[in-house]
Amino acid sequence: SKNIHTETTSPTTLDIKFSPVELIDCGYYSISIRDQIQPIMQLNVREKPIQRQIMNLPQDTFLENETLTIECKFDSKPDTEFIWTKDGSILLNDSRINIKQKNETFSLVIKDLKLSDQGVYSLESKYLILDTPFIIILPKPQPQQQPTVQIEHDETIVNIQPNVTVIDKEGKIEEITVTEQPLEQTLAPTAQIESEDNKLDEKVTATTTVEQQETSFQVNASATKPEQTTEDII
Repeated sequence: SKNIHTETTSPTTLDIKFSPVELIDCGYYSISIRDQIQPIMQLNVREKPIQRQIMNLPQDTFLENETLTIECKFDSKPDTEFIWTKDGSILLNDSRINIKQKNETFSLVIKDLKLSDQGVYSLESKYLILDTPFIIILPKPQPQQQPTVQIEHDETIVNIQPNVTVIDKEGKIEEITVTEQPLEQTLAPTAQIESEDNKLDEKVTATTTVEQQETSFQVNASATKPEQTTEDII
């Protein structure tokens, strides 16, 4: 077997080294000395339990189109192979996913996050599994639309009918009195603000002049870039 190494350290001493010990190494071992077989030992090997740990990430919620970066760093370079998985499925490099290993550091980068990227990501080997918390991907907020403002003017006609009084004394105009009749009430324009779903949001009625002002909305959205996560395994 490739994992069993023997070394003679003295005329009467022989060392046997198993690196690493595997399940198939179970059994009885003996040595042949001068054509005589002498038993050495019985080796029992038990299956190593799988260790599972949760990564401590600075954040677990991201927005669409952001970048997710997970990085795990060991104290020394592992001698076993590791793979990245999502919900138990193996991840491979593609146009959005970048998987790297440099010495004792393993990293996973996913660009342009989508809602379907939600889930649990894991770095797995034969005996060690490191899981992230459930990664949540939120929809990218859409900018608010300005409401449509419609101004309706009702045409109003004002008639002024003077009352003329003529006093005629000896064929001469003595006095002319012109009295203005009260003006008819002028209806003010009505402003209706309609939203995108064409439902009436607000109705404004003034008794004098309505001045139309431009309505503006400002939306401030800050996308926090995910910090790189370092996981130290002792």
